[in-house]
Amino acid sequence: MSKQKLLFLCVYLTALTLMGITLQFFIKIYLAGIYMNDTWVSAPLTFFILITIVLFVRAYWIYRKIPKDYE
Repeated sequence: MSKQKLLFLCVYLTALTLMGITLQFFIKIYLAGIYMNDTWVSAPLTFFILITIVLFVRAYWIYRKIPKDYE
């Protein structure tokens, strides 16, 4: 496995993991009925969402640089 493929998989799996953590946090807060505009709720959610988007974009850029095998 090439270094680019390994890097892509690492970044992609990190983004998926962070997305799962974000969804769990959101569902936990939503089901608990906590006010969503509190800073301790909205700041981590915003941070997790932005970092997840950045990781997915970075993974896409890495994926585009991987040479494709046309067989």
